[in-house]
Amino acid sequence: MKKKIFIWICFFCCLLLFIMGCDNRTESEKLARRAMHKTAVILEKRHQMKFIGWSEGGDEHYYNNVGLNFQVFRVLSKEEGRIMLIDGVEELVKEFNATPELQPFLNPAPFMPSNVKMHIYDYQPDGGKLYYPNIVVFSAYDGKVQYSTKIPEKEFGYYTQDEETYEEALNIVRSQKSP
Repeated sequence: MKKKIFIWICFFCCLLLFIMGCDNRTESEKLARRAMHKTAVILEKRHQMKFIGWSEGGDEHYYNNVGLNFQVFRVLSKEEGRIMLIDGVEELVKEFNATPELQPFLNPAPFMPSNVKMHIYDYQPDGGKLYYPNIVVFSAYDGKVQYSTKIPEKEFGYYTQDEETYEEALNIVRSQKSP
């Protein structure tokens, strides 16, 4: 009987050590993902979006870009999508730069909007695909904002892609906010 109890105790101790030892993420990964998750939760609530993933870029020592991806199940206008992208990029930059423990792992530090990638995939309210003239993907990356459309006849790639610089998009959003 004592042998069985001892075996069970050993089993649970090993299981506990295994579970606790499985998180082999670095401190920088934990900090960055915490910042991305916090921002994603804020943006989900603010814009009624669904967070679907993140991206990270850099080397073994530094992050040089991070990104968030969302889905929206309502038809967005170009103006709405632009506002959501700019707000999202600005919010993520603010969160990364407001986390002092993360600064040694950023290159450049502080982060700029060009270090953030954000994609919003737009669908019909029932989950169906959208087609031209509706925009299906709103993207911000590398200092650009891009609006992409699809047509049923073209399974891969996009039908049209409009592009503006991040600064142009930011100025448009700011001008729409001020009376």
